[in-house]
Amino acid sequence: MEAQLAGAGHTFVGRRISARYSLAGYIQEVSGGIEYYETIKDLLKTAEEDWPSMHARLKSMQRTIFQKANMIINLSGDAQTLKSSEFPLCDWVLTYDQRPTQIGGGTGPRPGIAPPAAADPGPTIADAMRGEPRLRIETVDEGFVIPTQVNYVGKGGPLFSPGEQMSGSYSVVSRSLSTGYLWDKVRVVGGAYGGSCQLSPNSGTFVFLSFRDPNLQGTIAAYDAVADHLDSLALDRGAIEQDIIGTIGGMDGPLSPDMKGLVSMQRYLSGETLEIRQKRRDEIILTSDEDYKAMAKRLRAQAAEWRVSVFGSQTAFDEANAALPQEKKIQTEDIFKL
Repeated sequence: MEAQLAGAGHTFVGRRISARYSLAGYIQEVSGGIEYYETIKDLLKTAEEDWPSMHARLKSMQRTIFQKANMIINLSGDAQTLKSSEFPLCDWVLTYDQRPTQIGGGTGPRPGIAPPAAADPGPTIADAMRGEPRLRIETVDEGFVIPTQVNYVGKGGPLFSPGEQMSGSYSVVSRSLSTGYLWDKVRVVGGAYGGSCQLSPNSGTFVFLSFRDPNLQGTIAAYDAVADHLDSLALDRGAIEQDIIGTIGGMDGPLSPDMKGLVSMQRYLSGETLEIRQKRRDEIILTSDEDYKAMAKRLRAQAAEWRVSVFGSQTAFDEANAALPQEKKIQTEDIFKL
């Protein structure tokens, strides 16, 4: 994981930013981000020095996960494969003293076997959200020092509030920024290996990211100028249609069988129906130059409260903090000495 932190810092930066503003982002962070990295160092020590304690924790996790109320089993295959898998899978589930009420597209539970009494599911996310603390990480300008000569620079925050409707046209503008403005400013002029932005249709969070970036302050300045760039655009219909085509292509690309199964499960869990996807597709096709102006307006209204997350060298942080006012200085810590 240390190799991933040093070589794919933009991924972890994006998770840190999302974890400030959405529950899904927080769960991603604690199960695969910096928070997770801090945890597994302690877990490794426990495994090496106190295996019985680690074994007890793993068994507790197993009991929590493998119960009827918590399990969703996702299989991908043709009809014959799913049919032949049904009873063996049911036998496997029964080894955990639980069984599903229906497997695949099959005929339901095996006859003659009564389901066990429901186990106590323990605390749930809903319980946690009703209490304190909220499941988010602290909102600060933060930097993580890694042994590198390049940086991974992120900045972002909420562009839409929970429950607010978000038109698919904003995905078109986001893609336009990634392939146009950010490519030119962050990669071509700034010398980074890559620069992009991401807009989550589920949480409404918007994130700027750079990859293997020799700059830090200059990249943040480029992010901060995006609204001005959008206001200055004079787009003809042909240019907008190119952005639309690219966005649709990203939605409907070919999938391998395993990815079809994963995507279908994700859509099932999130409630993303065919009707929702069609509505988003219609909004994308109807994107106009006014949507670019609307994006600029939203950025101006929201971005003042956004914060940065950066993976980079100590030298880059020292140079940036020397030039920044006190309230904008980046709080840093050495990622491998946490």
